[in-house]
Amino acid sequence: MVNACQSPEREPCLTDMLPLDAGVRAMITELVFRQEAPLRADCTIVLGMTLWQNPLAAALQLYREQAAGRLVFTGGHNPRIGRPEGEVMAEAAIARGIPPYMALSEPRARHTGENFAFSWAIIAALPETVRTVNVVGISYHASRALLTARTVIPSSVALGYRSYPSIHFGADDWHLTPRGRRDVLGEVAKLARYFPEALPPELKGMQIAG
Repeated sequence: MVNACQSPEREPCLTDMLPLDAGVRAMITELVFRQEAPLRADCTIVLGMTLWQNPLAAALQLYREQAAGRLVFTGGHNPRIGRPEGEVMAEAAIARGIPPYMALSEPRARHTGENFAFSWAIIAALPETVRTVNVVGISYHASRALLTARTVIPSSVALGYRSYPSIHFGADDWHLTPRGRRDVLGEVAKLARYFPEALPPELKGMQIAG
């Protein structure tokens, strides 16, 4: 059994019960893989990762659609690439023709909360008024990313989301592989820990086998 709660902090644990039935899978899929809804935004926060080329490509597509505004690439030092994710993505965007003043770098964030706190500090210091912000992230991170963003970004600022798929699984087949179950149920566990109000009543207090 794949257990998303194998850590010293086991509460809440969502992977120790019975195998997932179709109804529970559907609820989890709807919760984690939110419908994509990008805006024509003033700024776009781009969440970094080891495979930084994927969020970069999604952000550049938004920019070409004239829906990104300024791009804020966020992510601290990643030992797998040897540099801050934010810096690597911003430099690559500029190399692909984005004007430097439209490709900003946030190179310090160590986790999702800092991604948004540090990125919003950059955006709030801009001379123009920002009323709409897109977030670019991997598909199964959408719910937690937007909920985390809203803890920092004022409610007067509208939020949109542009996702890109995992190379390992999608919304239709995440439950078929150990990697998919680990990553998706891990997101559910984090939502239960940090945003319990976001969980459907049927999932609250439930332990779910991976």
